[in-house]
Amino acid sequence: KTCNSNSEGQETRTIKIKTANKSGRETKPPRIGLIYGGCRIRFAKAMDPLFAYRRGVDEACKNILGSLEKDGVSRVILAGEAGIGKTWMARKICEHATKEWSFYIALWLNLNKEIDEMSLYEDIASQLYLFPDNDEEGEEDDSDEYGSEDEEEQKNRDLTMLKDQIHKKLWRKKLKREGKKNLLLVLDDEGSVTNEEKVMKELYLGVFLALHGPLKILLTRREREEDVIDSGGEIESEATDGEIQSHAMVESHLGFRTIDESQTLRDICTDDYLIGLLESLTKEDYLVNLLECLTKEESREKLPSLEESLGTNHEMLKHHIVRLSMRLPAALVVLAKSLNYVCHSPSFLASPYLQEVFKIAIDCERSNTGKLRENPILRLSYKLLQTDDTMKKSSAVDCFWHSLSFFEHCGCVYHQELIAHWILEGYFDPVTSVMKAFKAGRAVMMELIKRGFLKIQEENVVMPEVAMKELIDIRRCGLSGTSRIGLAKICGSNTTKGLGKINYVDDIIEGVRGTKKAAKLTTVLASGNRLMRISPEKYFEKLGDLEILGLFDPILDTFVSFLLKPEKLRVLVIRECNLLKDIEELKTLQGLHVLEVSGASSLKRISDDFFLEMHELQTLHLSGLQIKSSPSSICLLKKLHRLIIRNCPLLKDLPDIQ
Repeated sequence: KTCNSNSEGQETRTIKIKTANKSGRETKPPRIGLIYGGCRIRFAKAMDPLFAYRRGVDEACKNILGSLEKDGVSRVILAGEAGIGKTWMARKICEHATKEWSFYIALWLNLNKEIDEMSLYEDIASQLYLFPDNDEEGEEDDSDEYGSEDEEEQKNRDLTMLKDQIHKKLWRKKLKREGKKNLLLVLDDEGSVTNEEKVMKELYLGVFLALHGPLKILLTRREREEDVIDSGGEIESEATDGEIQSHAMVESHLGFRTIDESQTLRDICTDDYLIGLLESLTKEDYLVNLLECLTKEESREKLPSLEESLGTNHEMLKHHIVRLSMRLPAALVVLAKSLNYVCHSPSFLASPYLQEVFKIAIDCERSNTGKLRENPILRLSYKLLQTDDTMKKSSAVDCFWHSLSFFEHCGCVYHQELIAHWILEGYFDPVTSVMKAFKAGRAVMMELIKRGFLKIQEENVVMPEVAMKELIDIRRCGLSGTSRIGLAKICGSNTTKGLGKINYVDDIIEGVRGTKKAAKLTTVLASGNRLMRISPEKYFEKLGDLEILGLFDPILDTFVSFLLKPEKLRVLVIRECNLLKDIEELKTLQGLHVLEVSGASSLKRISDDFFLEMHELQTLHLSGLQIKSSPSSICLLKKLHRLIIRNCPLLKDLPDIQ
C-alpha cells in the first residue's frame, strides 16, 4: 500500500510478501530494504515472537521508569494476580534503572517473610557488600566485658554500627555515579507477610533513606480490591489509603503522588509476547518432538480429540499452549522449565503416560468453567512431575505441596531450613542417616527449582511459584495425610520459632539462632548411628537453649531422662525407636507444642494422665505402638489441632474429643 511522502519528497511504499519452502510450508521472509526509481521499498515480515517479547519488555520498562522519574512521583505500584510477572518485571526495571536512567543504585527487599530491624539492615548491607569485621571476634567473645554485657544492648550497638556503614557506602555510591541522583527501592510482594508501613515507618527505613534520596519506591503486590486508582492511573497520597498516607508522612512534605502501572504489565501479555517468552525458554526441538509423539498414528487412534485440540502445525502448537495457559506468563515458564527438565530423557517421549498427561490438560481446559477454574498448563506441568520416573515421585510431589503450605504460613525460607522441615515431616522416611536424608532433600529441591515449581532468590532463599497455589490437591490423602507434624502452621512467620540457620556436620543437623557473639543452638536432628558415638548425658547438658529435637532410629533404650534437660523444648520427635519401652518421664515437658512418638514397637502403655500438664500441645502423633488404650488426658488438650493415631494394632478405644 502507498503511504504519504516523507520529508525528502520520496514516496514510501510498504509491500507485504509471503514466501514458502519446497514443502509448501510458509516461512518468514527476511526484512529487506532497497531504493528503486527514487522510491524506498521495504519488505516487511510478520512480527517475530521473540522480537515482540523483547520489545514488550523494553517498552514496559521504559513506561514504568518514566513514571518513576516524574517530578513529584515517589511511588509506583505493580499489582496483579500471582504469576503475571510482577517480580520478574521489577528485576528488569532494576537492570535498566542504573544503566540508562537517573538511578545510582537499586535496593531490593523481599516482604514475603517476617522482618525485624536487624534483619532489614543486614539485608541492605549484604546488597552493598558490607560484611562485619570478625578479625577480633574470638578475642571479644572470650572477654569478661562481652560475656557479661546485656544481649539487647549489644544488639543495639551492632545495629548502630551497621547503619553507619550503610550510610557511608551509600554516600560513596552517589558521589561515584555523577549525574545519577535517585535511589530506587523495590518492595517486592508487599503485604504477603510484611507490609510497607512496617518497613518504612515502624523500622524507620523511610527516614534512613531520605538522606540519600530522592527516594523512589517500586512496589509489587498481589492484586487487591482496596487499591484506589483514579482514571489517570494516579493515586493521591493525601486522599487514599492509609499506607500511602503513612508514606507521605515519611517523606515529610505533601504533594507526592503514587502511580499505578499495573495495566502496563497486563498490556504486554499479547499472544506474540507470550509465544516469544515460551521460545526464549524452550528449545524448539522439544516442542516439535512432543507434537510428533502426540500426533502419530497410534496416538490419533487412542486420543482422537488430541489432534483436534493441538493441531499438527508446529507454530499452531505454540498458540494452543498460550491459549491453554490462560495467558499467564508463570504457567508458560513452569511448562518450559518442566519440558527442559524431562525431554532430555529418551524414555520420556516413549512413556505410556505422555499422551494421557496432555489429554488431562486438554480435558481440564474443556470441562472447567468460571473465573476460578484451574490453569490447564499448570495442571499439565504438575502431571509431568507426577508421572516422571527419574526420581521417587512421591517425595517430590509431597515436598511440592508442603512448600505451598509452608509459604502460606511462614513466607519464603532459606533452602536448608526447608529441607530440614521436609525431613521432620517424614518425606524421606525411614531416616537411618540424616545426612543421606538431607542429600535426598537437596536433590528434590534442585528438581523442583529446575522445573520452575520453586524459585530461588537472594542468599539462597526459596519460595514456591505462587500461581501453582490455584491447583487443587486431588491426592487421596491430601497434605494432611502426608505431613506428620504440621510444623509450619505452628511456627508461622515468627522467625524466633523457626529452625534457625541450618548447619550439618558428622551426621547431625543443627539449627542456630542469634548473632555470632550470642549464638544459640536451638535445633538438633540426629540419627541412630550418630547417637551411638556420643554420651547422651554430656551432649544434652550443653543444649540448654534447645527448642526443636528430632531423633531418628535411635539405637538406645535409656535416653528419655536426658531429654528433660532442655527446659525450652517445644518440639520433640522420636521416630523408629524399637527399643523404647517407657516415656512416662516426658510428661514433665509442659512446654511442648509438638510431640511425635512413632515406630516404638516395644512401647505398650501411656498413662492416662500423661498429657494432663501439656496445655500448649497442638500436634500429637502416635503410631506404630503396642498400646491397648489411648490416654484419656488427650481430651483435655484445648489447643490440639492435629491428632494422628495409626498402626496401633492392639488399640481398643479412641480419645473422646468433643
